[in-house]
Amino acid sequence: MKPETLDKLYREHLMRALRPPVSAHVVAWQTRLQLIWMETAVGAGIDPGTTERTWVWSDLHLEHAGIIRHGDRPHPDVHAMDAMLLRAWGEHVNADDTIVCLGDVTLAEPSARILSKLSTMPGRKLLVAGNHDFLPAQEWPKTYGFDATAPTMVCNAGPTLLLTHEPLEAVPPGCVNVHGHIHGPGGEVSADHVNVCVERTGYEPVRLSELIRRIRSDRTR
Repeated sequence: MKPETLDKLYREHLMRALRPPVSAHVVAWQTRLQLIWMETAVGAGIDPGTTERTWVWSDLHLEHAGIIRHGDRPHPDVHAMDAMLLRAWGEHVNADDTIVCLGDVTLAEPSARILSKLSTMPGRKLLVAGNHDFLPAQEWPKTYGFDATAPTMVCNAGPTLLLTHEPLEAVPPGCVNVHGHIHGPGGEVSADHVNVCVERTGYEPVRLSELIRRIRSDRTR
């Protein structure tokens, strides 16, 4: 299935999920999403030949103390959590690698300290915009110094991977939806979903080639 088609499916899913608008915040998010969709490349692609040098994870929620309880994270405080996540990033990702975050890098406006840290982290940084990657007055998501931002990314690696923030309701045949947004321990949404929230990845980014191997292995059982 073409990246443009998968991207359209996810956009339609989000707009259904946001209707009817339940608050001014939701109305604002709808508007910002639509602006992103008009201004970014549809179905941004990840070259299958680069999967050994590409890493993926989601929902770091840096500086968000409440996520420790909400996501059942094993950190004593937000400072320890941030230090562990950024250390894992630095230990796994090389300067010539690519790292993809599937949304929610922080919760609110990141501090100058975190922005400075993110700017020095290794790798080409790609962001799939999540629901917390917006500020109230923004028409564009927070980019944290990332090199590119898109609503979705696609890797035609066999199976086709659709990378999103929220899980897609119905995944097309032959595809796997790699997503975040759902926190804490637990099972997958379905056999066609893979959750890469940091709670599910051991608080470390996952090499995309390894993720593909796991998916293929699960599908042959």
